Amino acid sequence: MPIEKTCTDKSKISWSYHDNIKGLNLHLKSFNTSYGEYKKENKDALSRQDWIKNFNWLKYHISSERFLKPLAKTLTIILLIFLIFAFKYRLKIEKLNSKKILFLSLSSLSLLLWLLVTPLFRAGGFSYVSFFIISLLVLIFNFKKNFELKNLRFLLLIFLIIVSLINVNRLNKEVKEYQTSDPFFFTNWHTLNPAYHGHYTDLIKALNSKKNGIISNTWQIIGNNNYWFVSKIK
Repeated sequence: MPIEKTCTDKSKISWSYHDNIKGLNLHLKSFNTSYGEYKKENKDALSRQDWIKNFNWLKYHISSERFLKPLAKTLTIILLIFLIFAFKYRLKIEKLNSKKILFLSLSSLSLLLWLLVTPLFRAGGFSYVSFFIISLLVLIFNFKKNFELKNLRFLLLIFLIIVSLINVNRLNKEVKEYQTSDPFFFTNWHTLNPAYHGHYTDLIKALNSKKNGIISNTWQIIGNNNYWFVSKIK
């Protein structure tokens, strides 16, 4: 999340976003906790401020498709690979000593911190969840045979095949949804949302302008000696 503090005097970095940090943090926290989906489903929805307070978002978010779908994919990949090796190598359950318990405790703590602070899978969730599950399996189970290099290559091949199939399925869905297979389609992403499109066209107008002053309802040009700044109107 962005922070308000800086090592440099704020007056020397007039181009910074420090005046809008609180609003940006509110937007990011609510977005990361599925506030948009929640608001669409509830007529008497909480405000963004109330949504992020006291973990009001937790129950809804962790039961939403936005959270469960990537979690299911991650667990499926890890467990499939683990089962393949479980059939090839005989496993035995080992007792957890103090060092292993400490390691798992720290791993679970990092996972919990991610869940409570930035519970979005693309914001580190895949790494935290995968690391915890793999650590748990490796420390609890012991392979009676040692891994060989060719077996690790086989593991990598399986992983690449699974990931490729998931991506092919995702691309197929996007082609059907947007009715195009043009790889440069999303370079015009701003046209998909009218609000973003308005900000985009205003910003382009400001960047192409050589005047000093208000350019649109959103942007203004501020001249300072030999420097020009594009600033958002407050």
